[in-house]
Parts: sequence; structure tokens; C-alpha cells
Amino acid sequence: MRTLTVFSESPHDDFVYESLAERITGQSFQLCDVPLGFRKHSGVSKVLGLLRMLLRTLPKSGEVSDLALIIAVDNDRCPGHPGGQPHPRPLPPMEQKRISRWDTIQTALRERWGDNRAAWPVDVAVAIPVEMLESWVLLLLDPKRAPLPIYPNASDMQARLFHEPGKPGPQLKDIVKEEIRHRDLSKQDLLMTAATDGDLAVVESVSPSFRMFATELRGWCG
Repeated sequence: MRTLTVFSESPHDDFVYESLAERITGQSFQLCDVPLGFRKHSGVSKVLGLLRMLLRTLPKSGEVSDLALIIAVDNDRCPGHPGGQPHPRPLPPMEQKRISRWDTIQTALRERWGDNRAAWPVDVAVAIPVEMLESWVLLLLDPKRAPLPIYPNASDMQARLFHEPGKPGPQLKDIVKEEIRHRDLSKQDLLMTAATDGDLAVVESVSPSFRMFATELRGWCG
């Protein structure tokens, strides 16, 4: 059994990513607590600072260790994600100026281990759901619901600006709440139902960002 470190935004998310990793790789993992966790709404600079601190605790070189690492952060409509999909209309100006989370995380990894991924001493998979983990969860529960909205809540100011002059319909967290009510589950049980029972192949076909994550996980099996 391998040791898995998941560097994510929430302990609830950790178990989702662990379950997906086990299903996709066919391997078993022991989840290792991370003393340096992401803090919600702490900003990308804070997240990347913590990430670089974590990477410095891992081997710099050598044979591939028994440790595997998943780095997971929501895309939240940031530009530059190769698995992103066109939006039906331009984002509000403030959001158009945001930095690419995909690029900054990849840069941090290359700074630690170089450009030759095959020589890295740790198996790494980067999960940046477009636009949030809730997007993947909803597709795992029902892939036919694509395309999905892109904001967390219909009440968010940026969601209202994006949909002007109309009004936003239910957004990602709104739909998750409805699924929780409809299925009479806790949020954690809903997340785990999606991770353990969802049709991975179908979700890969409708979500490029999920397909990228799954492809990186399969690279652990080589």
C-alpha cells in the first residue's frame, strides 16, 4: 500500500481524490495528513507559498519513492487551463485579469524537480477541476447534465455580473445542495457516492480537466 498525500482545499476533498486515485490506478493508498493545508479564500499566492513549502519536504532526486502526491485546487474560472472550455460570454473584467492556477502550479513543480517528469522522485497528479470540484461531482452523478454553470452560487456578485441583464440560474453549489436534498444524503456521503460509483470513462469524455487528471494518475502505473 502506497502513501498518498493530497494537498487540497478541504479534508472532505481529500477523500474524494483518494477514492478517484484508487479507482483509476487500481492501487491502494494510505492517506497521509498534510500539516500545511490550503485555507479557503486565502488567495493563490498563499496557496502557492504553502505548496512550495510542502515540495521542499519531498525528495529532490533519486528513485521514485513510495509516496504519491495529488495537488488539487479549483480553477474558479482562471484563464490558461488547457482543460478549460469557452464561456458563453466574456467574464467580468476583474476575473479576466486573474493568473493561471494551472501554469503557476506546473511552474512550482518544475522548479523543484525539473522539466523531465519521468525523472521526478515522486508520482504527482495535478487536479484543477473546471471550474470547481463540484463540477466533477455533478458530472460523476450524472454526466448528461453537461454543460454546467461556472459559478459557486447564483447569489454571487460575479455570477450576477456575468449574466446581466438576465439573472443567473442555479449554480454549482446550488445544484449540489439540491442533490443532497433529493438523495437525502449528507454532503460528504454525496461526494463519496460520486467518487466511488460515477462512470469515470463517460466523465472523461465530457470534461477535459477530469481527463487530464485521470491521465496523470495512469502515469503512476508505468
